[in-house]
Amino acid sequence: MNRAIQGYTLIEIMVVVAVFAILATIVFPNYLHARNASWKKSCINNLRQIQGAVEQAMLVREGTIAYDSLFGASGYIKTKPMCPVAKADYTLDGSTPKCSVEGHALPE
Repeated sequence: MNRAIQGYTLIEIMVVVAVFAILATIVFPNYLHARNASWKKSCINNLRQIQGAVEQAMLVREGTIAYDSLFGASGYIKTKPMCPVAKADYTLDGSTPKCSVEGHALPE
């Protein structure tokens, strides 16, 4: 009774690894581009929400608006948003919210 041992050869395993490597080189840059585009859109949406809160505050109050007064129980937005890229707070330049990451700005 002579049974042949079945298994994969080294060449077959190398071909499978090469196919996975080629797929990874195609998919990974597209994933990074999609992630960065998503983060930018999320940041711009946060800026829009802050801009809306500033406009609401300007209807009620006169003068300059303190950034921290826009958030919390007595503010216009419940929680303070953060940029998903920089993980930092936004700032107010007059009445316009700004992000520290280049390219993250409200459209004009």
